[in-house]
Amino acid sequence: MSVQNGPDGVTFTLKSGSFSNGNYLHLVRSNIKKTMTILNPTTAIVPYTSDIINIVDSFQTCDSPDCGSFLPLTWYPPYIANISSIPTQGGIITVKGISLLSSPPGSSKIYFHDRYSLNESDTNADGTEIHFNADQSIISLISGQNIPIYLQISGFRTLTTTTYFFNQKYFSFQTPTISLVEFNKDTNQITMTGTNFGVNGIPLTLTSNGGNLQPTHLINNTVIVSNVNAQNYSFSGDYQYVLNVGSPNPNSATYTQQLYPVVTSVTSTSSSGGTISIYGYRLNLFKPNATISQVSIIVGGYTCTVLTLNDPTNSFIACSMPAIPSGSKNYNLSVVVSIDGKNSNSDILFSADLPSVQEVSQDSGNTIIIGSSFGNDTKSIVLHFNGSTPMSPISVSDSMLTFKFPPNTPSGVYNGNTLTKFNTSPTVPFKITIQPYITSITSPPTQGGIVTISGQYMTSNIQGNENITVIINDPNSNLNTPCSNATRLNITSVTCIAPQGSGTSVYLQLQLNGISATVLSGLSMVYQAPKVLSATSVSPYGGAISIFGTNLGFTNIDLKLITVSIDNSRDCKATQVIDNTNIVCQLKSGQFNLPPPINYLNLTVTVNGQTSFNSTVFKLDNTVYYELLNRVLATDYSEIEYRKQKLYGIIFPACLLVPVLIWSTVKLCHHQISYKQN
Repeated sequence: MSVQNGPDGVTFTLKSGSFSNGNYLHLVRSNIKKTMTILNPTTAIVPYTSDIINIVDSFQTCDSPDCGSFLPLTWYPPYIANISSIPTQGGIITVKGISLLSSPPGSSKIYFHDRYSLNESDTNADGTEIHFNADQSIISLISGQNIPIYLQISGFRTLTTTTYFFNQKYFSFQTPTISLVEFNKDTNQITMTGTNFGVNGIPLTLTSNGGNLQPTHLINNTVIVSNVNAQNYSFSGDYQYVLNVGSPNPNSATYTQQLYPVVTSVTSTSSSGGTISIYGYRLNLFKPNATISQVSIIVGGYTCTVLTLNDPTNSFIACSMPAIPSGSKNYNLSVVVSIDGKNSNSDILFSADLPSVQEVSQDSGNTIIIGSSFGNDTKSIVLHFNGSTPMSPISVSDSMLTFKFPPNTPSGVYNGNTLTKFNTSPTVPFKITIQPYITSITSPPTQGGIVTISGQYMTSNIQGNENITVIINDPNSNLNTPCSNATRLNITSVTCIAPQGSGTSVYLQLQLNGISATVLSGLSMVYQAPKVLSATSVSPYGGAISIFGTNLGFTNIDLKLITVSIDNSRDCKATQVIDNTNIVCQLKSGQFNLPPPINYLNLTVTVNGQTSFNSTVFKLDNTVYYELLNRVLATDYSEIEYRKQKLYGIIFPACLLVPVLIWSTVKLCHHQISYKQN
């Protein structure tokens, strides 16, 4: 006889003989008798009742009250109805059935692949459910579906040593689902999200349109595939993904990703028609298998004829626009590219007769944009600079725009700027370089000193340490000398220490983080002008004059750059520069008429084109001149007295006086001639 536990009861099948209406089931230890329901002569069933399940006993099938000599067999009637699946991240495995109470309690086990096992965590009181907690320790060892399991339920060893195994039951993890697949063209990375992707260590395979992809990361049901061949995803179309989780019988999920053409910008052309260029990605004229794609382009209802210019990167497509009828709208027309039935975005707009940028420069602090089709209205065209509020030009012609940025705009290179006209599509992005603009330079002393350089755009758009360099060019020597210790003073000014020098046309070159400054027209660095405070006296017969003041040159200056004049007409040749406060010049004899002036005279010093003013500090030392003059006059007077005494009469002295005076005049003239010659 064979015994089979089923969903409704325990079925008995005779190998010989037949059942009769008097047969019954006898549980020996419990002394429970149950009438058997005869299904056919060799098959009978005893339905489950609460008193015969969840117990371990021995049984006999009897046809008489004393059961005769029938050998008792072990009674334990568990039945497995269902084994639940769990997520691949783990969970509670629930085994449902009848008479599942283990004895002793908690002794049930479940085996996977006949190698890995779990102990039960609990069983309900009715014996209809056993729970097994599948944690990381087990889910990292098993995966997939239709995993063979074996369930062990032990009986009381005092009654039986038999252990019950229920063979050929199967367990499966829950099937994975894919909710989203994204391809990032900037990082060449595929990200797939969903459920039941397994855990690290579980076999995982992924294909896309039949090609194998190698997952690089698995994090919380997110699969990441890095270093994808971007060219494979540069086409519009459907991409079929198949994900297999586990082995040897994996669970599988499929997903269809639709990649559409994307338009990012479009150029302009004349309203009378012409070629336009459309930029973006997945703008393929050919399919991956090199067959021709079905491509059409509609611009505001007009068919733009596709030109067969194949771009290997599929980021560019060109077409020929027809003429737009006069009076029809020719701006803000949507552009839609259709490739093999998949339409692009429609938010990129085309406008005819749009401006085109050819060159950008800076002049006198203004930014100049050279191009075409700008129009003549300052309100109809705006500049979108660095993501800021649109700016209107301060002047406009059809080929040139002039913009004035706020003075505190940081200098530097700015990319991605565009123009829009009549609020239409922007131009192709272009670069603007904002240069520092110097509007004032303070004057250093001739011995060198601090210079303050001020202007507009005097900060940098590069964050971090600033690199400020200032070079001073002397046009006389054509030498470039650093202006040392260049330091920021505030947002509009920097300072540096100029070397010793002189003159009014010293050129200054400033760079801020590699961006060269422009300078206000005609502006140069001017050294401080000389100022005369005092001077020593000298005889009109010539000699050395020491002049004292400020900015009177510097040591080792070329003496040809210094001139000294007295009363704007007499030259005193510079012979030595002691320092910037003291110079010496040599006055040549014979430059003053006699008698020489006795008042203070203006002494002017010019250093490399810069002249001192209002320096009435020089006075001749006439001592020698008057000593000579008094000596001559004294000699002449004695001779007149002598002759007066030698003459007779009254009239002779008067007559003789005339020739004596003539003789004195001749001697004075001789003295004057000798002074001039010296």
